[in-house]
Amino acid sequence: MNVDLITMFENLEIGIIMNTLEKLRKKALRLADSPGVYIMKDIKNRVIYVGKAKVLKNRVVSYFRDISSQNEKVRKMVEHVEDFDFILTDSEFEALILECSLIKQHSPKYNILLKDDRGYHYIKISSGKFPKITPVMIGVLGFVAAMFRAVNIWKLLNRPLNISKKGAVCPLK
Repeated sequence: MNVDLITMFENLEIGIIMNTLEKLRKKALRLADSPGVYIMKDIKNRVIYVGKAKVLKNRVVSYFRDISSQNEKVRKMVEHVEDFDFILTDSEFEALILECSLIKQHSPKYNILLKDDRGYHYIKISSGKFPKITPVMIGVLGFVAAMFRAVNIWKLLNRPLNISKKGAVCPLK
């Protein structure tokens, strides 16, 4: 093929991507400033990414700004986004549960952490004088119950850690 013809096709492809990004940016600017889930779709209307946000508008708009400043994974995903849908939720917690459910339902190409069916990745803090921290997987129902205990875990993680050596106190960060 002629080099000029190849350059022309590359420029055409870049132009199409830029027009799509501008269209998506305008759509994203009309989103609400509330929590929710966004669903990125490709040209064949397949779900390629599901995400959640505390402020839906800010998060979705961030994908369609300057894509050259984004990491390679995000840039590749954004290049394949043709449209997006969204679902507003009443809270971040509801958005988190909905996001997980949608990822399990659609197995999007660019969501890798929640594709398995095992549950959520968390830490377990044992009780006792010297609590032990271990990684665990919690299923959806266990996760819901764990969220109600999250305040207690937060208090535990933010309390001073007493170290017997020389009576030093060191905050856990």
